[in-house]
Amino acid sequence: MIEKIVYHNKASSIQAVDQICHRCMGKDLLISENNHVYCQECSQNQSMSDFLFLNRYERIRNNKNHQLRMNFNLSQAQLKGQDFIDNCFNEKRQGFLHAVCGAGKTEMTLHTILKALNQGLSIAFVIPRLEIIKQLVKRFQVYLPKSHICALYQGMVLDESADLYVTTPHQLIKFYHEFDLMIIDEVDAYPFFKNQYLERLVKKSRKSDGVLIYISATFPQIYQEQVSNHAFDYCLIPERYHRKDLVIPEFKKYKYLFNEELFMQIASYQDSEILLLVYFPSIHLMTRYFYFLHKKGLACKMLSSQSKYKNSLIKDFSLGNFRILLTTTLLERGVTFKNCHVFVIEADHPIFDKDTLIQISGRVGRDAIYHQGLLIFYSQFVSIAMKETKRELMAYNKVKNHDM
Repeated sequence: MIEKIVYHNKASSIQAVDQICHRCMGKDLLISENNHVYCQECSQNQSMSDFLFLNRYERIRNNKNHQLRMNFNLSQAQLKGQDFIDNCFNEKRQGFLHAVCGAGKTEMTLHTILKALNQGLSIAFVIPRLEIIKQLVKRFQVYLPKSHICALYQGMVLDESADLYVTTPHQLIKFYHEFDLMIIDEVDAYPFFKNQYLERLVKKSRKSDGVLIYISATFPQIYQEQVSNHAFDYCLIPERYHRKDLVIPEFKKYKYLFNEELFMQIASYQDSEILLLVYFPSIHLMTRYFYFLHKKGLACKMLSSQSKYKNSLIKDFSLGNFRILLTTTLLERGVTFKNCHVFVIEADHPIFDKDTLIQISGRVGRDAIYHQGLLIFYSQFVSIAMKETKRELMAYNKVKNHDM
């Protein structure tokens, strides 16, 4: 059902806030001096109080013959992931698909999405990051040419006639017991990971018998415990769609960041056909190094959460309009560059935990032609996270090669 805020009580409406907030299902309430009750958690989105009401109603949809258009065949590993999602859907069980970076996770979901569409069911594909939604909607429009796909993020209008919603988790607040199938990609990414507010929106917007599928290239402890407790079925896909080994990081130590050897290695990409992503643990350090490179005459650009034209920068970099991009963990996931190498500066910094380093490592070797590349972790010390990242990526390769 669609849920809208109204200012007058109707027969079909409920009070927005009483013992709980029915908008976000939260219990963190505040009683004001005039004895009105406010939801403190909804204040970040839209102030909710007991003098507002919620109107919930079924949306009207048209029956269609949905079609899937793919000009390629899935790999055996992708078919395994597809069958896992399909079995979860058929048996109405929750699932966690753990597939390495570059496995082609989105393509594994298409068969089940098509089945659900042709059954007239309601579907949400949830992604925590706005930049990825814009890319993914274009891909879905190619794969599902007969389907009406609605992108939902801040500033976008809710189209009630849509067949498939590709949405941020925050936008789920507009629905109540709506979705028969909900797929949450990059489930361990900010801002969704360990966010109780957003987890409640998922529960509120999904039907009681709706199927929930989590997808990620990493498998945090919190989800391992849920799988152990049989809350989720689990499937591991340890290989990329092109079946080549994952690139293993090389560790290089340095005592001083602004050294000539590192500069020369970065500078070698200025006139190269290869793209270079250089990751930094903070915007401050990245900015300092950016100006250091510019003083030495090296053309490069930087991208962080503070950058104004993120999508334009990513597009220009992808097209090769410039070769060297300095960035933060903002680009740890969800972006694909055809022929790209990666350097991680201060890889021993606490912000680079194992899951983050695995995601960053996944930027290298994603293309079937350029399936190799340099992946270098620069640091003064070798952290536990660095060791665990290398060990886990090597383990995936071992499992893949054992299954071949």
